[in-house]
Amino acid sequence: MNHSYFIARKVAAGGGRSLSRTIIRAAIVAVAISMAVMIVAMCLIAGFKRDISEKIFGFWGHIHIVDATAALGGSVLESYPVSLDQPFYPELDTVKAVPYWEYRRILGYDIEQNKMTEGGIRHIQAYALKPGIIKAKDEIEGIILKGVGQDFDWSYLRQYIVAGEPLSLPKDSLSRNILVSQQTVNRLRVGLGDRFEVHFVEGQEQVLR
Repeated sequence: MNHSYFIARKVAAGGGRSLSRTIIRAAIVAVAISMAVMIVAMCLIAGFKRDISEKIFGFWGHIHIVDATAALGGSVLESYPVSLDQPFYPELDTVKAVPYWEYRRILGYDIEQNKMTEGGIRHIQAYALKPGIIKAKDEIEGIILKGVGQDFDWSYLRQYIVAGEPLSLPKDSLSRNILVSQQTVNRLRVGLGDRFEVHFVEGQEQVLR
């Protein structure tokens, strides 16, 4: 028999308005409220973490193939371009679930378990990053411009476009259209269809677009 439970039940079931009974009821209510607050807090944290992860991966992707200088600690913005003439491009998105071995130590023994990943590679696309400065009228704003091609997947980004349409990217020429965030729009005080200058640095020279 659980002696603590037996004593608590006897005290709680006792008649009258004893001090012990009031304290026990207050403790029960306090524990119940604390548990409810903890459950709600954990749910909020898990939901917030999931939403942040989805936005990061939706905008930035899960895996990036870059030049070795960036992989060895250099800046992604200063790395050399990677040629698209690769055996995995663009066929890499045909890779589905991949088998792998997971090693777990149970009771002092290393156990091998053959598992499968939850999914494969849904999409692969080329991109380029370039830091620059936007100048619109008397306002300036530093940016990191992300250039994309015709293979860019707009399915996730489309839901966040509040004005305008996804970029129309011609096959044999460069597009002069750009998408900017609402925060950048507010700072530069520009609107849909406005034109502005973007300044880049190439070596020791300034390039204007």
